[in-house]
Amino acid sequence: MYTQLLIYIVVLFLFTMQQPGTGPQPLPPFWQTGLEAAVLFALYAVICRRAFQGLRTALEKGWPPSLVSLRYHRLENRFSFLAVGLIAYYIFGLDINAYLTALPVLQRSLVFSGLIAMGLTLIHQAVIWVFAYPVYKAINHSRMKLTAFVKGHISFSSAILLPWFLLALTSDALDLLPLPDALRSDPGQFFLMGITVVLFALLAPPLVVRLWGCDSIPRTPVRLELEDFCAELGFSVKDFKLWPLFGGEMLTAGIIGLLPGRRFILITEGLLNLLSTEELKAVVAHEMGHIKRGHLLLYLFFFLCFSMLIYFLHDLILLLILKNKTLLEWMLNPGAPHTALFSALQALPTLILLVVYFRFIFGFFMRNSERQADIHAMQIIGSPLPLVSSLRKIAFRSGQIEDLPNWHHYSIRERIDFLTEAFANPALIMRHHRKLYGAALFFVAAVSALMAGAARLNDTSLINTWRYEVEAYRLHRAMDASPDDPELHAAYGGVLMELKRFDEAGKILRHALELAPNSAGALNNLAWFYATAPPPHANPPHALELAERAAILSQEPHILDTLAEALYANGLYEEALEIINEALRKAPPNRPYFLKQRQKFERAVLSRQGERQV
Repeated sequence: MYTQLLIYIVVLFLFTMQQPGTGPQPLPPFWQTGLEAAVLFALYAVICRRAFQGLRTALEKGWPPSLVSLRYHRLENRFSFLAVGLIAYYIFGLDINAYLTALPVLQRSLVFSGLIAMGLTLIHQAVIWVFAYPVYKAINHSRMKLTAFVKGHISFSSAILLPWFLLALTSDALDLLPLPDALRSDPGQFFLMGITVVLFALLAPPLVVRLWGCDSIPRTPVRLELEDFCAELGFSVKDFKLWPLFGGEMLTAGIIGLLPGRRFILITEGLLNLLSTEELKAVVAHEMGHIKRGHLLLYLFFFLCFSMLIYFLHDLILLLILKNKTLLEWMLNPGAPHTALFSALQALPTLILLVVYFRFIFGFFMRNSERQADIHAMQIIGSPLPLVSSLRKIAFRSGQIEDLPNWHHYSIRERIDFLTEAFANPALIMRHHRKLYGAALFFVAAVSALMAGAARLNDTSLINTWRYEVEAYRLHRAMDASPDDPELHAAYGGVLMELKRFDEAGKILRHALELAPNSAGALNNLAWFYATAPPPHANPPHALELAERAAILSQEPHILDTLAEALYANGLYEEALEIINEALRKAPPNRPYFLKQRQKFERAVLSRQGERQV
């Protein structure tokens, strides 16, 4: 389940990050790109078929089922990640987004573009499921039909994708709603998405069990005993459900739902038939442990933390990439190959962070949470034997394998060994709790420090200088292409000012005004230059003259801010305060800056009043 989730997250991320190539070089005809993609897909299918056929032949030759089962799971994972690599080539190499974004609905909707990404993933994974089916059937002595096997995988995937679908739907809806500026800002959008995730976790379990096609377990003596077992422990469950994974043959159980009235324990029919009542109680106690120890909340917290990390780190990562002139040229070059290369390199650091975060950090917490749930089951039952017995039965029926490595679970042998040792030495239990909670505290501290450091670094003069250097390079390139555009000259001069290249800035800004004497932008930028530049460039009287001309042409907040600054530079503090208040009444987007300006003018007014009183 979690490997599937990681694959879907990676594909969605790649699909989102890629920038379709635009420029004078036309894309190849769609049929040509489609033919190349079809050839690659066919090659992938042939390799996949041969690999699983070889495994089936090995089983027929008498290889141990445990070895075949181990290689079966490894092949599944390898071909899943090969599919991700192939889809990445479609996205960055064949630039399929350029064809898809020709449809207006795909340009505007996160849902539709994401559904295409998921469709590509499911098509490639369906190849794995089709060719893996004979081996699965032989290992597990299954009577399931191929259609049910593939349908089971798709049904399972659909519930995994449900949170993403709701988030994408929310994002599309928010784009259409008339939201306040505070909610349209990045923090506001993040807040709304966080609320959506939390509401999903609290309210969606009934929808998920319906999507999976779960029916209530019949009220047999076994079910009644499980209900009594939960009631004795004061653990509220809405219902016990049959989990129809792969026709119910998969040997697993799970729990879904944070709220007692929306909490379900899911058990597959295969597991229900395989285990005794006492063993099933141990499995249910394990699932209780996930709730009692707050593991579902921990998992939700991890997903939210990753979103926050990306929010705080993405701009820094992009800026570091753009500091490289070659990569910056690729971004600015209108040719599709350069744009694709830049998109791939831009995505790579975040993709590495995503894989490391989920595969290793999240995986560590998941493995140890599973172990903590095992401990809870042992303590509730009073013995490790029922859970150990159930694990051994599952291992035997799944291909006689106890040592299958798993990034989000310890192997069955490791789980059994730990339970046995912990029962003999209870000190191991407290040691494990301290290890897990200590690691969680360290994680929270590390993530908080990383986000705080990234936020602080974003506001440093060094990072701002890097931003202005990248922007200056971009504007200079644009001016080469449009040498008579006054707005480009005005913007370039403003950036040069921020870089303290005052001689160049003054020359460029004066040239911008020559190109467009009645441009509010050109007048405004040159006025700001004369009002704020150090000697010998400063010229407050001329700054005020230019700022007043700009304000006649436009009453936008930033124009009024320049007029207020020019008044301040000329010692007209009361007039500057009046103008900045007028700008604030226009609800500027960067309100904190305008408030700082007002505070500066207020201090100047108070200082002058104090001097007069003295």
